[in-house]
Amino acid sequence: MESERQGPCGRDSRRTNTRAGLGPLAVPGLALALTIAATNALHAGDADWPAYQHDPLHSGYNSAARLRLPLETAWTTPIGNEGWTSASPALADGTIYASGLHGELRAIDRATGAEKWRFASEGSSYLVPAVSGNKVYFASTDGRLTALDASIGELVWSFETGSNIHTSPAIRDGTVYFASNEGAVYAVDAQTGALVWRRANPGYVLSSPAVDEARVYIGTMEGDLVALDRSTGEPAWRVSLGTRIRSAPTVAGGSVLVGGQDGFLRAFESGTGNPLWSFDCGAPLFDGLAVASGAVVTITAHMLRSARRTSLLRSC
Repeated sequence: MESERQGPCGRDSRRTNTRAGLGPLAVPGLALALTIAATNALHAGDADWPAYQHDPLHSGYNSAARLRLPLETAWTTPIGNEGWTSASPALADGTIYASGLHGELRAIDRATGAEKWRFASEGSSYLVPAVSGNKVYFASTDGRLTALDASIGELVWSFETGSNIHTSPAIRDGTVYFASNEGAVYAVDAQTGALVWRRANPGYVLSSPAVDEARVYIGTMEGDLVALDRSTGEPAWRVSLGTRIRSAPTVAGGSVLVGGQDGFLRAFESGTGNPLWSFDCGAPLFDGLAVASGAVVTITAHMLRSARRTSLLRSC
């Protein structure tokens, strides 16, 4: 519909673009390093980032964290060999949790960079782990969602799907939500690893689920944005975008926002799936969003130039 091609401020919406870096670290065949920039503006707990995009809504924002420039390197530590990683680390209670395609999850002391423990999975992982309570959860390409004791790295439970997993888990109210490649969406008890529900969702899934109080939202490579009842997994609504969805949805202000491979950022009513607006960012959208202070920030991929830019949509 023509009205969908308007931005959040209508046809006169302003867009500010600034060049960003080339994105996640990807250096085949080299030892990888995790580098932390120090700032005296952050304290343990204030800067926690316990999951992909910070929280189950995928807000991409921590209101308690403030940076004062310039930043300086505090320490650097190797996190893998013979491979590469593209996963952001999770941070909780003074510990950084970092995974990579080498298949190991490492726990690293935030203050010193010293390794606390490591856990080797049978598959590879380039997904962001999630930390809740005393457990850290991570998914891998061997089709397993694994829960470890966050303090010592010992296995608590492992849930097997039978299919590769390429979505980062989201945790809300004691339940872990994720999807496997064949399109099934899972809800698993965070304490025991017992299956709460499973919903077959036709379509290849690379989009990590967002979860609010009522629903689970996920995109498919077939171009559907799907909402499921959070308690039962029953379908709530589905809309077709007509383009592949790799990016994870974000829930904010009663809206679900999601980027498409066609370069459009779209917003829908979270309860009904009714379209609200769309905005042409000018290049495919593969990454998650950040929403704060009336603005939406997204990263677009310029496939021909192998570069990226950041687009800021200002509120009215």
